[in-house]
Amino acid sequence: RSAQANLLNGCNSVVVSIHSKVTGGASPGRSPSMPRTVAVTLLAGVARAGYVHQHNYLDGDFFAKWEFVNGDDPTHGFVDYVDSATAWSENLVKVTENGIWMGVDNSTEVPAGNRGRKSVRLESTERYNGGLFIISMDHAPTGCGTWPAFWMFGDDSQHTWPQWGEYDIMEWVHEESKVSTTLHTTDGCSQDHLVPGEHMLADWNPGMNGATPANDCNVAAQDQWANQGCSQRGLEGSVGGAFNSGGGGTYAAEWDPISEHIRTWFWPTGQEPADIKAKTPEPSGWGTPFSYFSLHPDKCHSNHFQNMRLVFDLTFCGDLAGATWGTHCSAHAQSYGSCEEFVRSNPQAFDEAFWSVTALDVYRRETPVVSLAATAASERQTVLERRVQELEAILQKKDDELRELWTRLHQARSGNSAALAKVTHQVLDLPPGHGQGGAGQENGRRRRRQPGAGPVAFKY
Repeated sequence: RSAQANLLNGCNSVVVSIHSKVTGGASPGRSPSMPRTVAVTLLAGVARAGYVHQHNYLDGDFFAKWEFVNGDDPTHGFVDYVDSATAWSENLVKVTENGIWMGVDNSTEVPAGNRGRKSVRLESTERYNGGLFIISMDHAPTGCGTWPAFWMFGDDSQHTWPQWGEYDIMEWVHEESKVSTTLHTTDGCSQDHLVPGEHMLADWNPGMNGATPANDCNVAAQDQWANQGCSQRGLEGSVGGAFNSGGGGTYAAEWDPISEHIRTWFWPTGQEPADIKAKTPEPSGWGTPFSYFSLHPDKCHSNHFQNMRLVFDLTFCGDLAGATWGTHCSAHAQSYGSCEEFVRSNPQAFDEAFWSVTALDVYRRETPVVSLAATAASERQTVLERRVQELEAILQKKDDELRELWTRLHQARSGNSAALAKVTHQVLDLPPGHGQGGAGQENGRRRRRQPGAGPVAFKY
């Protein structure tokens, strides 16, 4: 939000400066001689901000930047998530020559009555409201019974999952060779307009009946599995044995509320763009992402995703890997009555169930600069079109915040007509685009989770 505020403040300063020269100092948005569209049109010299490096997780003490979460697995996995002290003493985490390593207990049969096989779940202490997240690995977990994921989610005591959303950057089960990338939200986030091969390289994962694509991010969507979300199946070799034998690869996950999208790319090791290696990433040069989701207000407002943290976890069986055990691991299923029985009795089956991370960097949009140099007319038009879209997105966010504030005050002061009238006057007296009624605002209102959305089964 701080980056968005800087962007808005910088653009407002330009509008005020230009507007003063046109109107003699009248406040922008209040003078009928200068509507908002005219003010925005004068911003042709404001260039779109690129990405700047914000955080290198492998610089310094990696594990000090994460919380070891040792509670019960919310996805009902056969796993015993351990605390930091146990993880270090039992060699479930370590620092290597190439980066960091996170694994599971692969030497002990699980005693009867235990929660499950020992593993780790790490959640970043940092929270994000957008950014570019680039992770490189030379090994990712694989094996029958496993369910690994690198993902993001948001919540606090007033906002339970999935009110602030979930973005599964990479997730898979058992010995799959294609990654899944998924969003989980409350009602009002549909991706049914996206076309595989046009917007993204991935295909949709199927919904409940096998024929309908899982393109509704609502965890209670009809014709989809409970908490399935909108889910896309990635490229061959993006996880699994081939991924590891080929030396791993790099994922770039872009969550950009201003440009109204969430995009994910994957490259095998050695095929990463040069700008990623140089830590000067520019996604516009990377081609079509394998995964794409729209955050356009008409389809899925960006307010569905807020204050999210990064997560590494590796569970066993549970709601997804347990449900797919028989089809994915049929040879073992003939000898073991359940996924849990197999995981309990075969520690050696999890020698490949570990993460080896060689890089994890976070980038943010830099504050835009105002260029006073003259540019060609076509360049100015291109810049203008981008800036109009970004500014409209920012102003829409402000509309949402003001509408929610007005609603809360209305509810709190419903018995005080004088106070209500004063609040109404303050909201309606704002400049155009900052709270006034108008077309398209219904689509911009913050969505709430619908009652009776069902139990939480996927990660939160």
